[in-house]
Amino acid sequence: MQNRTGLNWDDFRIFLAVADNGSLSGAARQLRVTHSTVFRRINSMEENLEITLFDRQPSGYRLTLAGEEVLEHARRMEAESELIAEKLSSGDLKLSGTIRVATMEGLAMVLLPPFIKKFRELHPEIRIDMVISSQVFNLSRKEADVAIRMGQSSPPEHLTGRRIGQVSWAVYGSPGYFKEHGRPTSAAELKGHQFVGADSHEAHRAYAKWTRAHVDEDDIVYTSNVVMAQRSAAREGIGLVVLPRYLGETEARLERAFDVGPELDLDMWVLTHPDLHNKRVEMLMDFISESVQQLQPSLNFKPISIDKN
Repeated sequence: MQNRTGLNWDDFRIFLAVADNGSLSGAARQLRVTHSTVFRRINSMEENLEITLFDRQPSGYRLTLAGEEVLEHARRMEAESELIAEKLSSGDLKLSGTIRVATMEGLAMVLLPPFIKKFRELHPEIRIDMVISSQVFNLSRKEADVAIRMGQSSPPEHLTGRRIGQVSWAVYGSPGYFKEHGRPTSAAELKGHQFVGADSHEAHRAYAKWTRAHVDEDDIVYTSNVVMAQRSAAREGIGLVVLPRYLGETEARLERAFDVGPELDLDMWVLTHPDLHNKRVEMLMDFISESVQQLQPSLNFKPISIDKN
């Protein structure tokens, strides 16, 4: 940052190095610049200030009285610069700007809003742009700054981030459905029960394959390509549904029939691209990671050790 004299912090940094070392060569070694660079910048600084900062003596550079006064101000500037750097590294300063987050519908509508609310209470200058899509956004093309995704496979190696948890699944139904049709206690008891499932567009999903393996085709009475729509249909009593437990346990009009085994468990990842990494992105990723670790046990959101790449 320049002032009206045309000087900037680098000028004062060079001045301090010469004052501390007593020579141009010593300052050059400390700053890892050339001797001529230090010589030129000190001369330019004296011309701009219209004062002599150093007495050039055979034994080295010695501060003049005017230089002693400048030294006091330069020391304060140095201390303030170090304080700002410390606060930035610790996150004490307010952060601002926009973070574009790409994630799935269920996470955006149910799991993440309480986390985002708390995060913005801590950092009100940060705006969150939430992009909902079942597709994996291309972070290297800056379609999003952060991606929060679930899957049974690891993300691409060129992305950085961490695995923050593992989501388990269960079969749910409405109280009215259970009253009318009974409550199954295992997959073996699903025969004859009406079921809400995924449509052909989602047939490749693990939960859709599980449904086809355990439910007769004639018993699937409602399908959708959106999990949240399947959840809503089951809530109205249309049929049973298999859901991640963070979606099932948070819907008051659904009750759990039985847990599904680990074959449907999904890893949750929070990811970014190295080129997009900055302090606000890092803080959001850390906050989401810590929040997931603190989820209530009733969600059966299995915490795991956090892997940082």
